[in-house]
Amino acid sequence: MQSPINKDNIELFAHTNEELLKGAKPKSLVVEFHGLGGGLDMLTDQWPLARILAEQEALYILPYYGPWCWMNDSSVKYVDEVIDAVIERFGLDGDIPIVSSGYSMGGQGALVYARYAKRTPVAVAALSPVCDLLYHFTERPDVARTVYSSYAHFDMPYEEAIKLRSPVHLVDSMPDIKYAVFHADKDGAVHKDKHSDVFVGKMKALGRDMDYYEFKGLGHCELTDEGREIYHNFVKSFGR
Repeated sequence: MQSPINKDNIELFAHTNEELLKGAKPKSLVVEFHGLGGGLDMLTDQWPLARILAEQEALYILPYYGPWCWMNDSSVKYVDEVIDAVIERFGLDGDIPIVSSGYSMGGQGALVYARYAKRTPVAVAALSPVCDLLYHFTERPDVARTVYSSYAHFDMPYEEAIKLRSPVHLVDSMPDIKYAVFHADKDGAVHKDKHSDVFVGKMKALGRDMDYYEFKGLGHCELTDEGREIYHNFVKSFGR
């Protein structure tokens, strides 16, 4: 199928902070993936991260890639095509730095996208990420239906399909780039000890470039003011 996404209609498929750049050519691309159930509405307001990135002439991209996708093959293709369109629109080099970021399901997406992307990102920032998707399938009652709907078309047992998009099952094939993971110990939606602790441990055992920021007493996708500043500084630090 020929892609409908092109340089003239990016707004139909993703939200960006282009208006805040005021004609400046982006020095980096920061893709942010939303959590489960997000992406139902097209954005009209600029989020704080989009404004912060504009100060660094970094283009913020929030793909409308679907509320239940778990970075399946269609989602990877969709995001690749959005980035292709952005590169053409701004006349960018194909090797412009790309940062993959996100929270919860979007944290899983940020990690998995780095593994399968057409253009490998230079870094990943993941907040409260789902890292063991096979475990998450039974972790909460609202998850199984969403995961299965994302992978039912894979011609294999669903457990094997899920492992292909589960960061803890992909550590051996993850790219050698910079990673930053953020997770709090009172997260009741994505339990830190079952997800980030395991993933980060496996990645560090392989010698990967991994920073791990742990927070006490906070819940799902919550950061301290200092943690939020670290997160923002990380994603904006890769511009040319």
